[in-house]
Amino acid sequence: MAESAAISYDDYASWDSTIEAWGKASLSVGKDGATKAIWALLSAGLLRAAANQYSVKFTGKEPVAMPGVRLIPLGHWHHFINPGSDLWTGGYAEFSLPRYGNLEPRTERYFGIRLDPGGLRAGLPPPNPIFVKAALDEGPEGTEAPAPVAVTPKGGRPPKAFWEALWIEMAAQVWAGEIGPESKQADIQRAMENWATDNGEDASPATFKNAARGLLTALKTRMGKNP
Repeated sequence: MAESAAISYDDYASWDSTIEAWGKASLSVGKDGATKAIWALLSAGLLRAAANQYSVKFTGKEPVAMPGVRLIPLGHWHHFINPGSDLWTGGYAEFSLPRYGNLEPRTERYFGIRLDPGGLRAGLPPPNPIFVKAALDEGPEGTEAPAPVAVTPKGGRPPKAFWEALWIEMAAQVWAGEIGPESKQADIQRAMENWATDNGEDASPATFKNAARGLLTALKTRMGKNP
C-alpha cells in the first residue's frame, strides 16, 4: 500500500477534479465518450487518481478513517463498486477488495478524488473543434446559447476558414491548460486578438469579445455538468 502515499498536497491540489477532467475529455471525444475514455484510462492503469480522505473497513469491524492525501492504487479500479460511489459530482469512490497477502478482504472508500491532468492529456487526442463548437453552441444549462459570432469578411478569404483556424488554436490552448474556466474573459479575448494579428486576420473588438464570452461560458458550463 506504499503507492497510496506517494503524492504531495501541492501536487494533489494542482490536479483536476473529476468533473473538470470530464469536461476536458468531452472537448476531445464528446460528452458521450468522455466517461468511457476516463474510465478506460483508469482501469488500464494509465491515469493516476488521488484523494484527500480515505477509510478502510474489514468485515465485522468499524471503519477506520485515515486522513491525508494519497494516491489510489492503480489496481483498485478493477474492484470499483458503482452503488457506493459518485465519482463525477461527489468525487468519491468505493472499492471492494479481495484478500491479498496478509490483508483480509475489505472495503476502502476514497473522497475528494482528483485526476492527474498529465495522464489525461497523454491518453486523449487533442480537443476536437467539432466538440469545442458543440460546447459553445450548447451554452449554459437553462439559458439561451451564446449568440452566433458575426464575422467581418476580409479580402477574398472565406470567413469560415478564419474562425475554424481560430477555434482550433483556442482548443489547443485549452488542452495545454493556458485557458480554462478560471480564466478572465479579457485574457481570452486578448489571446484571440493576438492570434488574429499574428495571422493577418481581423475582426471588430465586439466580435472577439462575444467569442471570448461564449468560450468562457462553455468552459464553465461543460466543466460543471454532471456527465
